[in-house]
Amino acid sequence: MAQRYIIYIKDTPLFIIQPDGLPKDTIIFTVNEDNITFEIEKILRGDSPKAIVLETESPERALKNLTRKFRYIEAAGGLVKNKNDEYLFIYRLNKWDLPKGKLEKNESIVECAIREVEEECGVTISSVGQELPSTYHMYKLKDEVVLKRTYWFSMNYDGNQQLVPQTEEDIMEVVWVSNDNFDMVKSNTYPAIKDLLTNLG
Repeated sequence: MAQRYIIYIKDTPLFIIQPDGLPKDTIIFTVNEDNITFEIEKILRGDSPKAIVLETESPERALKNLTRKFRYIEAAGGLVKNKNDEYLFIYRLNKWDLPKGKLEKNESIVECAIREVEEECGVTISSVGQELPSTYHMYKLKDEVVLKRTYWFSMNYDGNQQLVPQTEEDIMEVVWVSNDNFDMVKSNTYPAIKDLLTNLG
């Protein structure tokens, strides 16, 4: 499988792929490394192309270059499953989301993921499973463009604590959702979260 990364800029995906990494019949706007910064800033100002593509022999190198051009932030979170095979979701800023947050100094990625889930949802994680695919998105913070990578881990929760939303982080609700009801979440969540859930099956 061709190496690729997807960075969401608002709702517009930026595909960083090797040549021929997209189906031949895909009609899409392509950019190069010389004008990619300009195109990203256009989207952040309000342009909304369906998608943009950066074709390169080394997607990994191209992604690394973007982390140098913009302010780069790392975060981590969890896809938490309980004994009933339900998954933990938060409702924040009028959208469903997964618990996550920024990496703190001298903290490992896994420690960050556990801490954020426990702080945002009021649960104590029982165990951490495999690492899931990272998600990437870009946004404007004051006058600065930020590229954020979020690491994800599957987690298990065996307890029966009452869920407590971290309201100071604008979390209004914390709920368990069965796989059968993922459509409710997918209909009102961020594209990167939708991708993560779709890949989960």
